[in-house]
Amino acid sequence: MFALYDIFVIPGAPQHDVGPIRLDDRFIAALQELVENAVPSYALTKRNGLADVSMALLRSAIRAGSGIAEWSASLGTQTEAACAGLAALRITPDEVRRCGFAVHGAASQAVAWLLPPQQRQAFTARWWSAWDAAFEQMHASLRTRGQRLQAYRRQAKQSCA
Repeated sequence: MFALYDIFVIPGAPQHDVGPIRLDDRFIAALQELVENAVPSYALTKRNGLADVSMALLRSAIRAGSGIAEWSASLGTQTEAACAGLAALRITPDEVRRCGFAVHGAASQAVAWLLPPQQRQAFTARWWSAWDAAFEQMHASLRTRGQRLQAYRRQAKQSCA
């Protein structure tokens, strides 16, 4: 676990992207593994071929939590990729919301522990705001996809009758 910060505080430690940690691919992969283990029902996994999408969303949330203004630059692309994969797996919007909430709770807490105590609350608030924006977009997109599919099925039934 990442929660060793309070035990091993080193005031002079160099600061990087997230406290003493660099926001590199290895860190994001470790965080992805943590959320896959913490929330087994999460669909954006390596097993489903959607880990890259999840890691992009996690990276955006960490950037937002860190106060980096460009965190949402590719959010639309990320959420569309996630929706396409989730729709292919027949994951409902409600399942997305439920699992997304559990994942971002586990991930935000793990990352916040890397920060000094006085920075954790602001980081977590910005993270939740970004994660909520991403999952709201996915939820809306999945509902729209579902409505289009239902309309297509109705139209196909009417043309066959």
